[in-house]
Amino acid sequence: CEHKEGKNAEKQKLLKSLFGITNEKDVEFLGFKKTIKDGKIIWETYKKSLESYDYIMTLQSMEGRELVNSTPEEKRLWFYLMVEKEKKASGRGEEIDSVEPILLLVERQFFMRDSFEQFRTTSDLDLRREIKINFLDEVCQDAGGLIREWFSVLIEDLFAPSFGLFRRASTSEVSYLFNENSLTFHENHLEYYFFAGQVIAKALFEQIPIKAYLSKIIVKLLIQRDLQISDMQYFDEELWKSFDYILNNSINNGTQIGNFTINKKDSATGKENAVELKENGANITIDDNNKVEYIN
Repeated sequence: CEHKEGKNAEKQKLLKSLFGITNEKDVEFLGFKKTIKDGKIIWETYKKSLESYDYIMTLQSMEGRELVNSTPEEKRLWFYLMVEKEKKASGRGEEIDSVEPILLLVERQFFMRDSFEQFRTTSDLDLRREIKINFLDEVCQDAGGLIREWFSVLIEDLFAPSFGLFRRASTSEVSYLFNENSLTFHENHLEYYFFAGQVIAKALFEQIPIKAYLSKIIVKLLIQRDLQISDMQYFDEELWKSFDYILNNSINNGTQIGNFTINKKDSATGKENAVELKENGANITIDDNNKVEYIN
């Protein structure tokens, strides 16, 4: 009986941490139903007993690569389970945490500088620790609001066009790509990219929503998925439409598409120069026989 009560308490604690549920009754009757639809596993929440917690334990034992064809909801739940496991392994989540938090002292006037200099020195293991923010000359206690403000302001600054680290993709939906001219903004641009990665990873780890709309191209690279030619639509929609037309229509009917060159803007002068994609490209006309080579 004592073992069962202890198990139920552990269930309630985990469900609270995952879903932010504070009402004990809601936790007690929240379950997960496993169904198969179109060959995919779907996890649905429903009101039942905590015995359905066993489904969560099954999901927790899975490897990331086993979730490739799973639903977004199932992947999200699995990710949160992995985060909770890491927090527990680092000593967090106990009534009295066994690890000291990362303390950051930030002056609002130098928000980016102070955050960058202090936060970038943390190791991957340190990133599992809690962060406490103190703003210089401000008397306030970080009960969760300050860390959310810190993430919000920092992400807004990191993705600002004037900062030069990211740029808007040429798509109807808001998304960001790496700025190919970031070096002209920061000599240590690679350190800033590393810092941005740490900040985004930490926000995910702490389950804090941020407005870091990374392009699907970057996301696929991060999760080590191969890029396809169709991913061009997440880079430049109009360019992809042109490529898609070329691929799916004959251009041997007198249509002049161009040659094996592209125009590239010089970051120093701002002028566009023709760059050959292959030797003697300016004299090679695009046709049905070489259009795939041109697009690739």
